[in-house]
Amino acid sequence: MVLSAIMKPQTAAAASRGVAWRAVAVLLLFYALAMVDRQVLFLLVGPIRKDLGATDFQVGLLQGLSFAVSFCLFGLPFGYAVDRVSRRLVVFVGVMVWAAATTASGFASSYGELFAARILVGAGEAALGPAAFSMLSDLFPPKKLTFALSIYSMGSLVGNALAFALSGWVIGLTQAAETALFGLRSWQAVFLIVGTPGLLIAFCIFLVPEPTRRGHRGIQASWPDLFAFIRLRRRFFICHLGGFSCMMTIAYANLAWGPTFLVRHFGWSIPQVGATLSVYSLLLGIFCFLFSGKMVEWLQNRGYEDAHLRYYAVGSLITTLAGASAFQAPNAVIYLCIAAFGALFVNLAAIAPAALQIVTPGELRGRVSAIYLLVTGLIGMTAGPALVSGITQFIFADDNRVNDSLSITYLIVGPLACVFFAFGLRPMREARALRMADDVA
Repeated sequence: MVLSAIMKPQTAAAASRGVAWRAVAVLLLFYALAMVDRQVLFLLVGPIRKDLGATDFQVGLLQGLSFAVSFCLFGLPFGYAVDRVSRRLVVFVGVMVWAAATTASGFASSYGELFAARILVGAGEAALGPAAFSMLSDLFPPKKLTFALSIYSMGSLVGNALAFALSGWVIGLTQAAETALFGLRSWQAVFLIVGTPGLLIAFCIFLVPEPTRRGHRGIQASWPDLFAFIRLRRRFFICHLGGFSCMMTIAYANLAWGPTFLVRHFGWSIPQVGATLSVYSLLLGIFCFLFSGKMVEWLQNRGYEDAHLRYYAVGSLITTLAGASAFQAPNAVIYLCIAAFGALFVNLAAIAPAALQIVTPGELRGRVSAIYLLVTGLIGMTAGPALVSGITQFIFADDNRVNDSLSITYLIVGPLACVFFAFGLRPMREARALRMADDVA
């Protein structure tokens, strides 16, 4: 009886605005929780290196590879499930898995144990993206979808802010007391504090009715159907995935090593970094998400069918210049001011999936979303942290030159993103035309 209630879709022909925005709010909560569990590691580099004897490169693998591989590999089966079964059930299972794995990270006593726990965090979080994109695509019309996804994606800002704030607060407590918290190391206590609430919050998904699938042509699409769909639009997918993989690489390089840069280059304490970045990332990020979402809507309303990629064709160059310059700033205030310009275009969590949803029929959205998360996640989450740490350790052989490593990463990856986006403008217009032709047929 309970399972049938979970699986039952909303029967109304179109969801009310109240239901649609309630879904955005609940999914935003889950996204915030996911980002806390994912990003909390980025402020714990020093304590983990000290307690587990890890190098910068090993920490880079812990930040990226351990999470990214499972996140990407489990995305495809979860994406398949999204296209076939209740998306609420998919979200519930994913949240329970990643929350339990984050909690288990608090009991890790070796590098290998922590690495294994992070693999499970990635596996659980792979469920959220495909399910959320699919649900919201059924609740909002195409021209409103980008803005709705922008609001949902603000969960990442809330999560980042909480991750920085909680990490800095707990580490500050343990440093002040010069002892472990509850018998645990500071970084272990952080994982326990952020992980356990998710085991209860997971049930909030059942506050949202299962949306009726829109844009669904009444067929059960097979894997060959999916590959045929992608092959016909291969130029669009190559340019889209290539460009956003580059932007994801920049984003995760900055997330992984930005806090450490402030510690090593300007001598900030971890609590100071946590408090500052929690407020800075939240306020700046809210503005950036709203700005980018509205800019893409503005371009679409003026007839640009390639608005999503056009915005980033210009933005990737601004991000390159701002990012490379920011890490050479003489003080932290100038760094934060310059970095703000690049942040306008690094918040891609809404625009990138929206571009895919509007060219993809309903029966394929879950798997297309999973492929997007697989490719961009595997490249961005792995290459971003590892590229910076690799340059620092193997080329400069100097931990204090992490700022130069970050600047080089921006200068290498940013222009490549611009090339992908520029070459993807026409293919995106063609992909949208094919989608409209399918709707008419």
